[in-house]
Amino acid sequence: PKLELKSLKMRAAAAGMLLFSAACLCTTSYADNKVDLAEWSSASWSTRVDGVMGGKSTGNLKKISDGVTFSGTISLDGGGFSNIRRSFSTKNLAGYAGLWVEVDMMSTQTVGVTMQLEDTNDSFEAAFAVPQDMQGIGRASVFLPWSSFGKQIRFRERCSSCTLDPSTISAIAAYVLYQPGPFAVTLRNIYAVKSAADIPVATPVVPSMTMTDANVRSMIETTLSRGITAWSNNQREICGAIYECTMWTIRMASGPAAGVQAVAVAATDMAAPYDVNVDENPAWIYRRGFDTILNAYDILPPPPDSDYPASAGGTWAATAINSAGTVPMVNSTATSGAMAGSRAVTSAAHTYAHTYTQRGCRLISAVALGACVYVFALSVY
Repeated sequence: PKLELKSLKMRAAAAGMLLFSAACLCTTSYADNKVDLAEWSSASWSTRVDGVMGGKSTGNLKKISDGVTFSGTISLDGGGFSNIRRSFSTKNLAGYAGLWVEVDMMSTQTVGVTMQLEDTNDSFEAAFAVPQDMQGIGRASVFLPWSSFGKQIRFRERCSSCTLDPSTISAIAAYVLYQPGPFAVTLRNIYAVKSAADIPVATPVVPSMTMTDANVRSMIETTLSRGITAWSNNQREICGAIYECTMWTIRMASGPAAGVQAVAVAATDMAAPYDVNVDENPAWIYRRGFDTILNAYDILPPPPDSDYPASAGGTWAATAINSAGTVPMVNSTATSGAMAGSRAVTSAAHTYAHTYTQRGCRLISAVALGACVYVFALSVY
């Protein structure tokens, strides 16, 4: 397949995005200012799963010529994670800007990966998504600045006073969390780099694929299914990273209706100032974009502004979808009632669902509770 390579300067001009933000897939010039944290040929990596929680997930690690393949199956029955991990003598990475991870793109669906670093005090995580390349397997580079690594101390809350100390790094891990089913992620490189300019230019940002509108709908529905599961298990950054990756894939594709791509452009531009590992706003922006596209495929008007938080508000989605001709009708590929029925949920139920996710589903009344459970089952978020 033809994978379009975009320079850092061109991407910044075209997208207006912050290329140093978390989960940013980027390409720049190469420099030798890096520290190998993987050391695949000599390091002792181990696999851990959720058995300690009574879970049934599995994990396997296979070394290949220039990396490893981390595979297994995630089960939500009692757990929901699998990881690979290694410890090492304390490394002082204070002079470095963040983590570069090089991965193979996925052939079937986008997968969220959480990188974990340990300093002398605690462990800190940052998520990214491995892009789907439906027409072949390329490679993608991910730059995660130290500021993207955070610690979650309770339900949805990021510890504002907990900061990764890059001068005392002693362990690294890669997790697949709360994405049920089989997975296989091939990691090629994991380096601490002094800047995003230390990432090789030969790595594509996202695949530049030919996609039909049916392909787009199928990808969105798969993305929502995986993102919803992560979101409902308090892994909001994974949800945001998966959403972001899919929206960029749609933006860069050739073939979808012009209005659909206009929404993708508007959503990625609007989310550019945010870091999906720090802020929930981009997830809401992307979700509104997906809902707008799916409604257009169903020949329905865009969902109302009142369905979303202020960060995703405005007329941008409706303006974009109506800016470039008619979007064709595309039938849903979902087989579950949750995804197939999500478009039929009323505006009032939508509004309550957002109250649920933002405020913890306060039990205002028995009727409200019933609506909340119903909306959750229909995968509104």
